[in-house]
Amino acid sequence: MDKPDPIPPPPAKSGFQLNGPTVIGALYLATYFTVFSALVGVVLAYVWRRRDDQEWTASHYTYQIRTFWIGLGAAVVGLVLAVTLGLSLENRGSGGVGIAALAALALLVIVGAVLLIARCALSLVNAQQQVPMPNPRSWTI
Repeated sequence: MDKPDPIPPPPAKSGFQLNGPTVIGALYLATYFTVFSALVGVVLAYVWRRRDDQEWTASHYTYQIRTFWIGLGAAVVGLVLAVTLGLSLENRGSGGVGIAALAALALLVIVGAVLLIARCALSLVNAQQQVPMPNPRSWTI
């Protein structure tokens, strides 16, 4: 008597997965083109984190909420520095120190933007693979 064939495992999901962390990551990336999509993303992250339907999503929501607050904090610091630098350049004229400070501020903005894009990309990749974020409370990547 032959044994019945074992039931094959379900096929692995392939293609694009439209899950909560993917939507939020896409909204964060859209912030570079629209103004308020990050606000929508962080609200969704807070709402969906309470729902927590799958284990791997909890770390994503924590990571994405921190990404929002890190980005907002960096933007506020950059804005304060830019206004302060602008006022100081206006009072003194444009000197070499002002140009160097402006270049340092521009470098800071670029590094911050790259960091946020990298955090979003890492979250998107892990969300597509449905694996948890390795260190969701990290300040960097």
